[in-house]
Amino acid sequence: MRNTAQKILADFDAAAPDYDRWAEIQAQTAQQLVAKCDATSPVDILDIGCGTGFVSESAAKKWPDATITALDHAPAMLLEAQRKVPRLKTILADAASAEITQKFDIIFSSMMLHWLPDPLAALKLWRTWLKPNGVMHIAFLTENSFSEWADLCRDDGVENGLWKMPPASLADATGATCEYQNIQISH
Repeated sequence: MRNTAQKILADFDAAAPDYDRWAEIQAQTAQQLVAKCDATSPVDILDIGCGTGFVSESAAKKWPDATITALDHAPAMLLEAQRKVPRLKTILADAASAEITQKFDIIFSSMMLHWLPDPLAALKLWRTWLKPNGVMHIAFLTENSFSEWADLCRDDGVENGLWKMPPASLADATGATCEYQNIQISH
């Protein structure tokens, strides 16, 4: 039987062709993440856990002269990202353990850190990939995400099978400046 990480990778790889049709929150989060970055002329940008390229696409529009590199562990996701941004450089690797020697002005990661087994270790690794004065802009779900779902499961006596999310204080542990945002979704 495959381990959890392999199953998650296989699921994302299989979902790649249709992912954008149901990833509205991921697309909005990526756009907001890039919009909030006030860098004026970055040369090298890294999109960690790029998925189908929501961040890469937004960054390419905002900084058309920058070199954008996308890292993902799912090959089909990288193909979708490169379809959106043909000039995209890609790295097929595990974001938790990739060996990258290049340095970046900006590192983005949108909605993927919470999937890693040790998010704090990943953040520390990613900081080593920054140029001096480089910045990271990262969006991730935290332990209180989907609280309504957890309440419903508890009230109905059903096990909450959601992935265990990291605490909101995770980024604080790295000495980073953090902004917390609650997003309400209703359908």
